[in-house]
Amino acid sequence: GAAFAVLLFVYEWYTLGCIKYTSSGLLWRSSVERPESDVELLEQHGDAIQILQLQGFIFFGNAEMVLKRVAGMLAEDRAIQRQRADEWGSWGAPFNGSSAAAELSPRLPDPLAFVVLDLTLVMGLDQSAIVTLEDTVAAARAHDSGSPGAPRSVAIALAGASSKVLDKVHRSRVPLLNDTSPACCPRFPELDEALSHCEDELLTMLVARRLELQQQRGGSGSRGRPGSAAVGRHPGSSQGRPPGLVVRSSSAELEGAPPSLLLSRGVSAIPEEALFEHWLKLAAQRHGLDTAPLLDLAQFTSVQKWRKGEVIMTEQHGTKVDPVRGGLYFIVQGLISKKRVPAQSVNTLSRNRLLKLDRAALHADMREFRFARFGPGWAVGLEDLFSGHRTVGVFAAESDCVLLFLPFGRVERLERDRPELVMRLLRLLGKMVATQFTRTKERLSHVMDAMTTSHTRQEASNFTSRRMLRHVQNLAGRL
Repeated sequence: GAAFAVLLFVYEWYTLGCIKYTSSGLLWRSSVERPESDVELLEQHGDAIQILQLQGFIFFGNAEMVLKRVAGMLAEDRAIQRQRADEWGSWGAPFNGSSAAAELSPRLPDPLAFVVLDLTLVMGLDQSAIVTLEDTVAAARAHDSGSPGAPRSVAIALAGASSKVLDKVHRSRVPLLNDTSPACCPRFPELDEALSHCEDELLTMLVARRLELQQQRGGSGSRGRPGSAAVGRHPGSSQGRPPGLVVRSSSAELEGAPPSLLLSRGVSAIPEEALFEHWLKLAAQRHGLDTAPLLDLAQFTSVQKWRKGEVIMTEQHGTKVDPVRGGLYFIVQGLISKKRVPAQSVNTLSRNRLLKLDRAALHADMREFRFARFGPGWAVGLEDLFSGHRTVGVFAAESDCVLLFLPFGRVERLERDRPELVMRLLRLLGKMVATQFTRTKERLSHVMDAMTTSHTRQEASNFTSRRMLRHVQNLAGRL
């Protein structure tokens, strides 16, 4: 009876499957607010990032599913790139920064560059599962699509693993998964951070390939088919090494300079009285609006500098905003993240009631995660301005930041004295809110799909689905 129960348990977990949901960078995006040029690039080449959401308990009975699925992706990638080379020759070269290649072979996915294994729903795993995951990482690193210009290996990233799972992996001493080993694959606390890093690196690879081709052609730019156009202005260099996961500065996204140069130079060369004008130029590039009429606001702003890790706004959700201490923060340099922190997410009345009834319920099953990440050309504090109350989310500096602060009280006075100026400001802020709201709905849709989908155990090729996605993307671009 006991043996039969064990066999039944193993069978039930096997039939459940450990792969719940599959997606790609064409559908699932990170919470990073990017310029439109980067968004267009990710819409064209996002299928280079593949996502596998794992679930349940991974053990010797079902761990092979992950290895077989990733091995199938790698085999398909080699077949796709051979077909691309056969059909289009040099035009089919991946990551070449040319819109002509995308037009010529719209039905062929890009070379596989990243596979993100989302372990958020994984409750545990045994030693055989850890060894199988190591074999998966090794197979990806040994991958060669055989296509010129494509990544010579595929990066595996682990995301969302619980402390229990991480402790199990750490004690296993498996080199490719153990964080004490230099060969360890990248690990991230949540899927959103893993996606943002993969997107950063993919954008860098695309632009590096573009610059490499320009150098090979003597700096003459794209040749051949008319309509060939540059796809970015973000120099970087990831060629000649396996695709790792590095951070690209949002300042570099806008300025067109190498991230290392911008991070060291910053905005120190710009006088403080000219910082708001500099921010207006960045905002115009990001949001496509004429920001020059807002220059008169410069006299009402003050410069603030925040160090990495410092929290900018911590007031409790639901409290009325302070017209003096609260205000808009215009990001001139650095990165600011908006995170959901359990202690701040419950509004004041509910918090006081819970403290009286059940103090333990105040933080039970509440998880900290990132809503969004903002860079130069963005402003934070918009929801507080429109609602008059502190909204959900704590703002913290992800890097050293230079901000321009405009108090809410000053905005109220300008609304009486300079209504035209405030109307232009609100139009710009409304464009930012609309962009955030749209992308938040898109991410929520993908989360709901992942939560409600039935598990997937089939090991059939996903080439058809990736080809269909490329067809849809091409049709949307033409429309």
